Amino acid sequence: MTGARGSFRASTRSRVRRGVVVTALVASSLVGSGAAGAVTGASAGASTAAPTAAPAATSISIRTVQPSVAPGRTGAVVGNLQVEGLPAEGRELALEARARGEATFTPVGTALAGSRGNVRLVVRPEVTTRYRWAYAGDTDAQPRLSGVATLRVRTSERPQRRHATTLSARAVKGVVGAGRRAVLRGTLRASHTVLPGKSVVLLSRTATEPEWQFVTSKRTGREGRIRFGVRPRVQTTYQLGYAGSATFRPTTSAIVDVDVRPTVTIIAEPPQVQPGESTLVAGSVVHGESPVAGATVELRERTQPSTRWQVADTSVSAADGTVSFTVTPEGTTRYRLRVVPAAGLPSGRSRAVEVQVRAPDTGYRRSYAGVRVVAPGGAARTG
Repeated sequence: MTGARGSFRASTRSRVRRGVVVTALVASSLVGSGAAGAVTGASAGASTAAPTAAPAATSISIRTVQPSVAPGRTGAVVGNLQVEGLPAEGRELALEARARGEATFTPVGTALAGSRGNVRLVVRPEVTTRYRWAYAGDTDAQPRLSGVATLRVRTSERPQRRHATTLSARAVKGVVGAGRRAVLRGTLRASHTVLPGKSVVLLSRTATEPEWQFVTSKRTGREGRIRFGVRPRVQTTYQLGYAGSATFRPTTSAIVDVDVRPTVTIIAEPPQVQPGESTLVAGSVVHGESPVAGATVELRERTQPSTRWQVADTSVSAADGTVSFTVTPEGTTRYRLRVVPAAGLPSGRSRAVEVQVRAPDTGYRRSYAGVRVVAPGGAARTG
């Protein structure tokens, strides 16, 4: 009877410990998701008390400072954003361009509205180009497109047949850690001839922002090559674009996807046990700033630095992205979690945590590197 009562107490402690650890993981590791949920819940509660105001109406004017420019010279495109009943200062607008020969508008730059809603961007078109301002909107303001203004490029030469161009693009690494740097490279050519000194824009879009967004622009090097560094936090699609010139036609590259590895957290509680006791190793999986449910997660272990990581167990993440394992190590062991790659989910792994096993009622502790002797002052040496 005593043994059964002890077993019941041990299992109860294990369940309580598991609940505490998983709750802590949800509260700490999924801060972004939890905070978002809290805000959503608060918003929902507030909406029952008072209806949310509709976004304010907006309007945008546009004009070119000069009606025309000489080849190689710069011009300015200005505009004004007005938001009914609200200030326009600090709101971002994108300038979109459609050069002669292009079928669609492409973002080529961004500007912040001033204290009176004024925006201005300097441009250097190589051919006559049409421009428009685009405001994506916000929670308090409606999106809006301006009218179209044309900046003509004067040339005394007769129009000639423009050469077709190609623009390659590739990602050096197709998958990176969240916030880590990825490099995009491309080369601009007209047939077999490379085109140096040409302006190329970098565009991006994500699942939550399906429209192409302007990121930055650069000029090609002596061999027609271009290189951009990006730091995506979610899976992002990129494209390079060239607006063309009086001699060369505009072109865009193929699209390039850069995915982000899932963030995998891990914790062991308790981190020290007696021989024969169990501990809980738990973690969470977040991808694209959202918890991942149904991900296959491996628990990997090793007992010595020189040994390989071995798969000790496998489980599937819960609806909130958490996963847990109960382990009974024979000696001090290190653990880490690895997400098995699946469609739309790259592989990812956590840091390593150590669970120490103490010999009962002695000053010895079986350590990851060997037996550690704990001296009366707290000092330790490896035996």
